[in-house]
Amino acid sequence: MSSLTRIVPWSQQLACEVLRPGDLAIDLTAGKGRDTLALAQAVGESGQVVAFDLQAEALQQTAAFLQEQGWSTVFPGAGETIPERPGIYLVQRCHSTLYDYMRRPARAI
Repeated sequence: MSSLTRIVPWSQQLACEVLRPGDLAIDLTAGKGRDTLALAQAVGESGQVVAFDLQAEALQQTAAFLQEQGWSTVFPGAGETIPERPGIYLVQRCHSTLYDYMRRPARAI
């Protein structure tokens, strides 16, 4: 196995070492939802995860994967600020716009 393929679990581990229940974590590319799930598990039900992706299909895959794992998701409307409530929020926008959506600093991105 190449060292590059091991970077994903290692990056998840690093993020989870700093995250605590109730924290805010941001996933800059939701993809299929595996990193989003790791972040959600780290911050727990009292925490918040915001996952960005430009592709609607990626966000749908993420939502389906998380639902299979027992997590629910919220799709905020375009330009809608993420509320300061726990949950997993899936945003169909470029992650470069994250400051337009966030009200508080994240513990891990």
